[in-house]
Amino acid sequence: KKVKDYLAKSDDEKIAIAKMQIRETILRLVTEAEMDYEEWNVAGSIKRAQVINQIYETYPILSKIVDQPKLVEWIDEQIDEALDTLRYIIKENQ
Repeated sequence: KKVKDYLAKSDDEKIAIAKMQIRETILRLVTEAEMDYEEWNVAGSIKRAQVINQIYETYPILSKIVDQPKLVEWIDEQIDEALDTLRYIIKENQ
């Protein structure tokens, strides 16, 4: 039933659902990228690309958005917020 409900939604509704889920999972994706490239101090663009790639693989509906630069900018904002949270958590645990 959930799959039928999802498939019946418009692309805009599907994109909104994907964005909501991205907000909920971005910290995990950023943390995984940080751990994957922990030994490389200057791997920010690689980590960013990894996170964006994972998002597009998980939510292929995003490829239907016409304004891709705006979407990537939004994803970058989510990544920056998650990085701030991650740094705060690390600082508090030291």
